[in-house]
Amino acid sequence: MKREREDAAENGHAAQQPTLLTPPPLLTPPPTLKPASPAHNGGSSAAADFEQPAAAGALGSAQFWFYRDASGQEQGPQLTSAMRAWFEAGYFEGVSVAASYYGEVPDAFWPVAELWAEPATQAFLVTDGSAEVHATEAKAEAEAEAEAEAEAEAEA
Repeated sequence: MKREREDAAENGHAAQQPTLLTPPPLLTPPPTLKPASPAHNGGSSAAADFEQPAAAGALGSAQFWFYRDASGQEQGPQLTSAMRAWFEAGYFEGVSVAASYYGEVPDAFWPVAELWAEPATQAFLVTDGSAEVHATEAKAEAEAEAEAEAEAEAEA
């Protein structure tokens, strides 16, 4: 690399700087998900007749989610917040999903419309606060402990 710069300088060419790569946004959907039309993220007009499959479990307390993409490949676990962001962006046409409570791989998957009466307002939201709140609290506690340790070491 040094020799290339010297040759470029001798020939009157500017040395080429390396290109810096920027990381993708945190919630970039996996390449196996494709955006759906906005109409597919809406709820059913028959919300009063809606019945969630009992085997789907308590969706409001799911900490993780798995999905089966349109090609049948299982992906996961994904955080609830990531799934919600991808759902809002329209990435779940032809995709089946399943809740996971401790990272276990689920046996059964369902289309989003079969799990919530009004997916646009209900899908992939933590209703009991367990998953997102506990993760945020654990992170805050770990940061506070690390800060306290650093202060104690500085004083010693």
